[in-house]
Amino acid sequence: MKTKLLSLVLLIISATGFAQTSADEKAIKTVVEQESEAFYQRKADKALSYWAKVPYASHTYTEKGVGYLRGYDAISKAMKNVLAKLPQVDKKAYKNHDYRIHINGTSAWITYVTDVMDGRQKSQTYAGRYLEKANGAWKMVSVVNTSAP
Repeated sequence: MKTKLLSLVLLIISATGFAQTSADEKAIKTVVEQESEAFYQRKADKALSYWAKVPYASHTYTEKGVGYLRGYDAISKAMKNVLAKLPQVDKKAYKNHDYRIHINGTSAWITYVTDVMDGRQKSQTYAGRYLEKANGAWKMVSVVNTSAP
């Protein structure tokens, strides 16, 4: 009887943990997708709302002229400057796929591939994002994007 009860308790605990992980994975994907969509729509304040306001935040792009930003304030300033120079909504089609998510308590790492369609021209980018969960919400802390070779 004790063995059956212990097995039942372990089953319930593992099912609850899996459900939370699935909910967190969905929330993480949503943060990533909504931050990107806000950026494509040229809504800097909305895009920045998905970022943690921490001094250790970082943003790295390997495209020429973009480089590395360190700290939320630097990321905020750069994003607002870039979007002020490019006010037109980005009309390219973006599709994220091949998500891989690893959650470790209140931190998570997500990698994925983005297909970019600009008219008939197709390209890909690779992305990695580190997020932290605070006050029940996932926020981005680090972003790395690079064009596919």
